Amino acid sequence: MLLAILLGAVGVAISNHDDRRWAAGNFATNFEWGSLLALLFPAGACLLVSRSGRAAWAVQPGSADVVLPPCCEGCGYDLRHVPDDGLCPECGRDINSSLRPDCRRPSDWEKQRTMGAWLRTSWQLIRRPASFYGALALRSNDDAARAFANWHYVVLGSSASLCALGNLLPESRYLHYQIVPIAAMFGIIVPLLGWLTHRTLAAIAGTVWIARRDLPDFAWVTKVIAYETAFVWVPGLYLGALLTSLNAFGSWISWLLRVLFPNAPVRVGEPTVVLLGLAVIAIIWLLRYRLVLRRIRWSNY
Repeated sequence: MLLAILLGAVGVAISNHDDRRWAAGNFATNFEWGSLLALLFPAGACLLVSRSGRAAWAVQPGSADVVLPPCCEGCGYDLRHVPDDGLCPECGRDINSSLRPDCRRPSDWEKQRTMGAWLRTSWQLIRRPASFYGALALRSNDDAARAFANWHYVVLGSSASLCALGNLLPESRYLHYQIVPIAAMFGIIVPLLGWLTHRTLAAIAGTVWIARRDLPDFAWVTKVIAYETAFVWVPGLYLGALLTSLNAFGSWISWLLRVLFPNAPVRVGEPTVVLLGLAVIAIIWLLRYRLVLRRIRWSNY
């Protein structure tokens, strides 16, 4: 209710402001603040979904409430009775690698919330997800992971604004003072799209895990989803680099495809290439979740 009242009040204020500018006859020379409504309402919807999701998870039993028997992290074999030879009877893995308290530990970011730790953790997640999740302690509070995700969206939005500003500066003689508001809009649009993409793919993977009962404690999923926010930079950088190159060099993709495939029966343009690239990244992201599942499925810590 509060969200609806807030968005409604903002919408009325913007509408009245635009009406006054229309009456003054200077609407065409100013930034169209009414276009912000196109961002406020989906942003509000995402906020509502996010808050509902957090409320739903809050009533779930946490990791501390779930008592699980020790198991082999390689295959899930019950290790309540430790074999004499120190090897898992099912897969032959050394049981010390599963039962040692230090086999899983907090991430660098959880140990120390600094910019250096944030960058190191992000790089580890993007470059070596299997090693990161294979060593991550899951049965702990996820507040640090949530803060990690929030900072990614803040930095992503700021970077998107700067990128848009750099692309718009050559057009400053036409856009005048509209450049800064437009760049600010990109700072809202890009994190919003990144959040929607991230949560949609996470929902797909999480639904499969829940349907197959792949995890003994689904509270771990929230920590994984929060840390996977680091991967949102991959589609973000892909789009940023591609759109910047198109702005600088024109339709170079169509030109290159015509040169390489002059007799192609179907002409592929820039929008198709952009969408195909995003589809490939989405598939890679879903495969990452499959890899993550193998690394966290039988976690003991």
